[in-house]
Amino acid sequence: RNFVKNSNFAKGSAYWPLNWVTSISDTILHNGHKSLRISASGQENYRWFGCSQTVLRNVQPNTTITVSCWYYVEDKSTFDDTFGFELKGKIGELDRVFIGVPTYSNQMENGVWKKIVATGTTDCHWDSLYIYPWVAKNGTVYVTDLKVELGNKATDWTPAPEDIDSGRSGF
Repeated sequence: RNFVKNSNFAKGSAYWPLNWVTSISDTILHNGHKSLRISASGQENYRWFGCSQTVLRNVQPNTTITVSCWYYVEDKSTFDDTFGFELKGKIGELDRVFIGVPTYSNQMENGVWKKIVATGTTDCHWDSLYIYPWVAKNGTVYVTDLKVELGNKATDWTPAPEDIDSGRSGF
């Protein structure tokens, strides 16, 4: 089960609070799916620009979770550091990274979709967890087919059950 709603952006920005560095692209597609564009430039300080979506609440200790997404970079020279894909959350008043996957510019390939996968097991109770793709400082990245699932194996992308139109057999 995918816990990320509108993870392929078929419903535009639904469930994704866009801001001045984020937009939905209907031209950079992966398997026909739209993507979230995160683009920052002219920054002198680290700001970790992106947008997020709460995907799980009341997560118990010893819960294994796998996150995955596809990303695309047109021109890695626009990056002066990293972009990242994180599962973050709240433990009481503390905001903490649970799973973090930084991708450095020397790991990127221009014009190629690449998959990120990471797994972790919670060490304590989390009030909530949210998915957060970001650009650390300057650069442009596209992400799509985000997935958060229980267990230690990344399965093929599927929409969240909430995204499936009950009147249609597919997404």
